[in-house]
Amino acid sequence: MRPLILAALLGLFHDESISSSRFDVGARDVTVTFTMSREDASSIAPDPFGYVRERFRLSSDGAELTPELVRAEGLTLVMRYASAREIGALRVRCEVFRDKVKRHRHVADFPDGQTIVFEGAVVDSDWSERKSSIGSFVLLGIEHILTGWDHLVFLLALLLIATRIRRVVQLVTAFTVAHSVTLGLVALHVIAPASWLVEAIIAASIVYVAVENWFVKEGRWRWVLVFAFGLVHGMGFGGLLLEMELTRPAVALVGFNLGVELGQLLVVALVYPLLALLRRREEWYRRWVVRGLSGAAAAVGVFWLVQRLAA
Repeated sequence: MRPLILAALLGLFHDESISSSRFDVGARDVTVTFTMSREDASSIAPDPFGYVRERFRLSSDGAELTPELVRAEGLTLVMRYASAREIGALRVRCEVFRDKVKRHRHVADFPDGQTIVFEGAVVDSDWSERKSSIGSFVLLGIEHILTGWDHLVFLLALLLIATRIRRVVQLVTAFTVAHSVTLGLVALHVIAPASWLVEAIIAASIVYVAVENWFVKEGRWRWVLVFAFGLVHGMGFGGLLLEMELTRPAVALVGFNLGVELGQLLVVALVYPLLALLRRREEWYRRWVVRGLSGAAAAVGVFWLVQRLAA
């Protein structure tokens, strides 16, 4: 029974994903820069262009355009849709990854004044109008942390043995400072760590903290470790901003980081009081809650680690 429950829970972690596209419209052609998540990319290997070509169809004035691959760079495909006539009203049939996950959202960015009609997907097609707004990045940061299962599991594992509110503040502060630094460095292209390595270390950080929970009662110096792991988690946060054309990088970084912090504080505000209530039965809490949830977190972390190293 337990393996079935674990399999079901693991399935939840891949229920939702996001991709993005940027349109550069010329007189007789359209260049689309299509970016996907690493998980989605691995699900359509070894021919990502063939998959996207069949499920991301573009037409001009009713005439379907056939794409050619200009280049493939990591998680990004650059495709050129040529037309025998001048480009007119554009329509996109977007069905990417709908057969892979339960909910897929696509972010489209195209020039001002250009109307593109999307069909077949949950599409945020007004991103080009909102991408300068700090509020949109705050919401994006909140959404990212609340749907980022690996970050949430890491945070939960930290809270399990944080018995004092002062310790929680210490851990959250260390994590915040650390990921703010690397988020900015990645988003501004100062550093460019390999995404597979970053994601693998994030999974390993979950395993380490979860296993340590079995042997450490309070973790007085854990903030040092959290700071180190926070640097890596920040690289993961920054990867999302790399998929977008940042017209105002400072606004994007401040807004996104603020959103991540608000989402993180929301999780702490909901989870910590519940854990404090359960902690009143200290021996029972230590044996069943700490060890049980830490064991589950370690198992999920190992699963992600193997998955990300194998992809």
